Amino acid sequence: LSPFEAYIGIESCSDKILERNRKPFQFKEIHLLCKKLKRNNIPLRRAYIIVGLPGEDRNTFEETYRGIESLLSKNLLFDIIPRIFVPYPGLEPYKFPNRFNIQKIDTQWEKYARWYFPPPFSYFHLSNLELFEFLIRLYLLQIRHVCRTINDEEILSKFNISTKFP
Repeated sequence: LSPFEAYIGIESCSDKILERNRKPFQFKEIHLLCKKLKRNNIPLRRAYIIVGLPGEDRNTFEETYRGIESLLSKNLLFDIIPRIFVPYPGLEPYKFPNRFNIQKIDTQWEKYARWYFPPPFSYFHLSNLELFEFLIRLYLLQIRHVCRTINDEEILSKFNISTKFP
């Protein structure tokens, strides 16, 4: 066992979204990092995923879903924490919402927690329901992975969860 463990912010597995949001890496680099950590017996305990980053659509979400599914199925990652993007005051999406296809920003600050739903903004091209669907799908992917890891068929059958990764 390693005395170390890692936590990383993957945020998205779509290179298009990573670039649009000025992230200094691509998904292949994330994948390589995960493999290096595993090879050096440093468990990657948790990865943070941000749903609804500016520019996200159904296609880029599917890229993220498949990327996370791949990391989980290869046991390169144990736990994911998906959260909905929030355009905090001071960030460009808050200052210039039209540039980011954001149509409304609420100023009720209690809504600015990442777990608050509906989020304090809406996109022109994605509904809040779609964002919520993306979030739920990632949580279900996490549950499927945990059940697969503990190999508990009783839990799996009770909730009709398949452990098969494509």
